Amino acid sequence: MVMPPCRAFVQNFYDFHVAHGSNFEKTFKLKRTALSLDLANALAADLAASRKNADEIVGLDFDPFTNSQDPSPKYRVENTNGDTGHCFAEVHGLPSDHKGKPDVTAELRFANRSWRFVNFHYGRDNGPENENLLSILRTLKRDREKDHSK
Repeated sequence: MVMPPCRAFVQNFYDFHVAHGSNFEKTFKLKRTALSLDLANALAADLAASRKNADEIVGLDFDPFTNSQDPSPKYRVENTNGDTGHCFAEVHGLPSDHKGKPDVTAELRFANRSWRFVNFHYGRDNGPENENLLSILRTLKRDREKDHSK
């Protein structure tokens, strides 16, 4: 069975991520071009802030690609939907204990002849500012700026 292009792109990304130890920083460094410019810049700023403040958590404290601190040994893209230029892909860690819910839903856009991740959605269970990666990164940045201005 041939996967649709969006699904294949996402599956290849997660296979690469697992093959590199599900190391978020390593995958980010080696696959940065798979991310939109906005998302890549926001992640780079968060990582830079975390490096500057090694003694405290000022940035992400989980793998944003897997929505986990303890990633699964394998990930499978199950459902994809969207039009030709926009796609949502449900990603499930295996084995799964989420009763059919994806661990993360990747949002992608097709631009310059390639898919790019534009966001990662985690569900509404933890409130609107924790529903997606861009929202979490904005909140962390705002909190750092607030702390810095004190």
